[in-house]
Amino acid sequence: MLLVTSDKDLSKLLDTPTRQFALYERLAVLGTFRGPVNAPANASDGDVHFRDAGFCEDLHHHARSKSLFTSCDEGFASRVAWFPGLMHYNDPVQALKAKGSIHVIDTETMSSRQLQFTNFDGPFITHGIDIIDDPEDSEAIYIMAVNHRPSREYLTSQAASGRGAAPLLDARIEVFHHIIGSNEARHVRSVSHPLLTLPNDVLATSPTSFHVTIDHYYTYGIMRLIEDLFPRARWSYILHVDCSGVAAALPEADTECTATVALTGIQNNNGLGHGRTPDEILIGCAVSGRMYVGRLKELGGSIEIVDMVQYPANIDNPSYFHDPYANSTFDASGVLNVGLYKALTLPQTSADPEGKEGSMAWLLRPNSSTGSLLGSSLSSWETGLLFEDEGDRMRFASGGALVAIDPAKEAGQRKAWLFMAGALAPSVFAVKVDL
Repeated sequence: MLLVTSDKDLSKLLDTPTRQFALYERLAVLGTFRGPVNAPANASDGDVHFRDAGFCEDLHHHARSKSLFTSCDEGFASRVAWFPGLMHYNDPVQALKAKGSIHVIDTETMSSRQLQFTNFDGPFITHGIDIIDDPEDSEAIYIMAVNHRPSREYLTSQAASGRGAAPLLDARIEVFHHIIGSNEARHVRSVSHPLLTLPNDVLATSPTSFHVTIDHYYTYGIMRLIEDLFPRARWSYILHVDCSGVAAALPEADTECTATVALTGIQNNNGLGHGRTPDEILIGCAVSGRMYVGRLKELGGSIEIVDMVQYPANIDNPSYFHDPYANSTFDASGVLNVGLYKALTLPQTSADPEGKEGSMAWLLRPNSSTGSLLGSSLSSWETGLLFEDEGDRMRFASGGALVAIDPAKEAGQRKAWLFMAGALAPSVFAVKVDL
């Protein structure tokens, strides 16, 4: 049974972790007590592996073009060499050569292709990604992607002293412009800022502004572990970055972009997703298994938390599924979250090319009797486990998207393709699920 709880009393939610974060609950979220999968959910509904799109941490659905966009890495060795999301800082020299990529998946032909960059040659160490329509061109979108570049000052310091006294990262948000259907992504700008220390995911609010999660205050070491283990270590934050005063095409860092802290006070905010309306934002917090629902006080500005959902496992990048075949009797619209089956083993498996991190996926929908996504009790939510696997089919699910299938093609049944990406997964994975 999927145990999901909701709590709108935010003072209790944030300030009394002894109630919400009992030791047993934290261990349960990590998968400590989760046994083998006896009957894998959706085990025989036609798996599809997009093997040319591997090690992709996040993906987003662009319904109008019937496409998915995802940012990927070169391979497992590259992830182990340098990936701050898992505290992999093994080879900064190799990281400076990294050639991450952006891929497009056609959800009708179930094929994928890699976009060719113009005006950009890396390094590119990928993580979160988002897309937004170009308001001046209906056939184009902007793509924003996290880039975990190592700091050249760190390399210089490391070579001089052997211990690397300079900051590890020179993180950026890369902004590309893409004509739908083309094979190119033109680089628009590379955004850096002193507050953009350890970005995880990005949420675009306009072609020149975005929110980005800073998932840890500490980059590495014992203090970063403390951030994960102790619920009161709420030092992560969400930035709002505005580049509206910057010229449209600058290949180098945009030092004129402004950044302000939009939200603090929650632990380990990771993934970001758009909600039902332009001012609704979904925030996934990996270590706690919590998803927060927030509202932008001003479009593109600070964030107010209005609700929280507790999941029974670690989650990451939430996304909202708009059911295009909804009718008066059935509407499958809701929040998709994917996560880890047993995150407890991640420290042992994340550097193993043969390792297995199991995956899960849930669809959270408003209760038909309330008609609201937000609620103050369990009765306000309808939840369903869409997918469950111990890592044989899908490794390390961290981002997902649902694409509805025309009921006429499924004898009237309501089904969808569930696409999942994972930072350690050798391919984007898709499986047909019941809604």
